[in-house]
Amino acid sequence: CERATATIDVLVCGLTVAERCDALKAEMVSLGITSATDIETSPQSDALDWLCTADTRYVCPGDGYCAVQQRYIMATLYYSTEGDNWTNCSQESTGTECDPVNDANQPGFNPNGSVRFLDSEDECEWYGARCAENQCIRIIQIENINQAGTIPTEIAKLTELRFLALEDGDIGGAIPGNLNELTDLVFVDLDAQALTGTIPETIFDVSNLFTLDLNDNNLEGTLSASIGDLTNLTFFQIDNNQLTGEIPDTFGGLVTLGK
Repeated sequence: CERATATIDVLVCGLTVAERCDALKAEMVSLGITSATDIETSPQSDALDWLCTADTRYVCPGDGYCAVQQRYIMATLYYSTEGDNWTNCSQESTGTECDPVNDANQPGFNPNGSVRFLDSEDECEWYGARCAENQCIRIIQIENINQAGTIPTEIAKLTELRFLALEDGDIGGAIPGNLNELTDLVFVDLDAQALTGTIPETIFDVSNLFTLDLNDNNLEGTLSASIGDLTNLTFFQIDNNQLTGEIPDTFGGLVTLGK
């Protein structure tokens, strides 16, 4: 006679795999992290699938923004910048080395060392990421490890992000137009990538910026007169792009540049 078999759906957070994934997905959309359309396609769908089925940290719906949504956003950043092709600290199955940021003067330095992206450890311990005491990410410094793809708009949902450095790679596409949501952002370095399009007008709303480095990309258009709104700017580079037009008069009002 045939042996009867049964499948046991292990509960996590008191939910089946499907229920938990549906709940996580609903949170990402309802909180405005990702649109209902984008979460159905890569890289957002890859990040959600990893969070639901592969991540052994087993975060639960309702665990809190800097435990759940933040982890999803960092996974989205990984997949969006083709993390499996990084030369350092990509997920374990890729077999890459994982050398930490070892210069104590660099913002991404972690005195405890670093773990790979998509590791089961808290994402605050992932390579190039640093968090405040409340476990919310303040710093992302991922440079010169063969990053490509695009910068996801979800990165602007890291509500406490202060420092963003994605220098030296082959990231293309546009600079996200919603970086102005990061009202505490002070440092943006997207130097030596392959970014296209114009410098978004919204970036000039980030009034706390003291560094904006967009050198060596393929940016087009003109430099907006709104550059004059960045009154705290001490360092600014846009060399080696495809920009045209005159330097606006408002640029002369940036009296803190170079100081």
